[in-house]
Amino acid sequence: MSHSQTMQAEMRPDLYAGENADQMRPQWRTYCEGDMDGDFLDILTLDAKRFPPGTKVLVLEPCCPECGQVVECCRTDDECDFDWDEWVLDQYS
Repeated sequence: MSHSQTMQAEMRPDLYAGENADQMRPQWRTYCEGDMDGDFLDILTLDAKRFPPGTKVLVLEPCCPECGQVVECCRTDDECDFDWDEWVLDQYS
């Protein structure tokens, strides 16, 4: 099964944090497929303080073997009848 990258995150610290704008505060810069610009998050389930600047996290979602779309799009496509529930049971049971 192929995968499609739908999101990425990079630990890009705020170098002007604190009362005097002289402290570094770890934060994630996230980009999702279709976004015009990214968002800043303090926590992406992975605490940014545990990773050095420049660390990147990639989210790869499985693509439907029949229509080639990621799960969310495939499930809303009336023309594709791939059974994701059956696939999950087959893969992880």
